[in-house]
Amino acid sequence: MNKDKLRFLALGFFVAALILASFQFIQGSLFVTESDKVDYKQKYESLSTENEQLQQDVKTLESNSVQSTESTDSEDPSESTNGTSESIIFIIKEGEPSSVVLENLIQEGLITDYELAQTYLIENQKLTSIQYGSYTLSKDMGYQKVLDIITAH
Repeated sequence: MNKDKLRFLALGFFVAALILASFQFIQGSLFVTESDKVDYKQKYESLSTENEQLQQDVKTLESNSVQSTESTDSEDPSESTNGTSESIIFIIKEGEPSSVVLENLIQEGLITDYELAQTYLIENQKLTSIQYGSYTLSKDMGYQKVLDIITAH
């Protein structure tokens, strides 16, 4: 080989080395090491375990929701337990969001379960139908009757 060909060959090797070095610099490493494989495996296992736990939590919440719905459906919300129920004047301010209204209902003891009440409003398409004003309500009414009263048009 003559000198010119050797120079171009050496220049080619040099350029290739520069390209590989830049890739390694940019990406950190060109090769996946055994420790990286272990890290990915541990991450996968922890995420898989977390996913299973979340699925169990969802099933538990769904079963609790069904049980609480069945228990409230079996009771007649219009009947009072002792015949004398204390009336509460409940005020909803104009522009007050439904989340605040539900929290206020819980604070007054008119409803007991935020999620159940919100689900009822969503399923009956009444979430945006809450009317502002003053209402005379009772703790013995039950959440469905209370929500029906404050969403009446």
